[in-house]
Amino acid sequence: TQDLETSIEERKKLKTELEQQIKQQLEESKLQQEELRLQLLNEREEAEQALENRVSEKVATIEKLKQDRVDLRSQMDQLQNENSLKISELEQEINVVKETNSTLSQDLNHQIQLKNQLQADYAEEKKSHEKNS
Repeated sequence: TQDLETSIEERKKLKTELEQQIKQQLEESKLQQEELRLQLLNEREEAEQALENRVSEKVATIEKLKQDRVDLRSQMDQLQNENSLKISELEQEINVVKETNSTLSQDLNHQIQLKNQLQADYAEEKKSHEKNS
């Protein structure tokens, strides 16, 4: 009976030790799980932050491109206005040159007519002078 009691005592000790080992392993496992959970949460937060940063950069790029487009349109409109103004000024200058050319052409034609008339008058006077002589 004493062997039996000793054996029972040893078994109880073993059982208690095993229970403590199991509790300890369970605690360690819980701690490891908690550490992994925290690590995963940190990695997730870092990934979300990186994604937010990328999105912010893309949004900033898009906004800059929109502003660049607005600026370019404004510059293009300004250049078109300047070109229209220059074209209008050149058309006015062309009209002045045309008018001047027309006036000069009329003056030239008039002078040619006068020259022809003078030549005709001279020729007639010369004939009349020759007849009289």
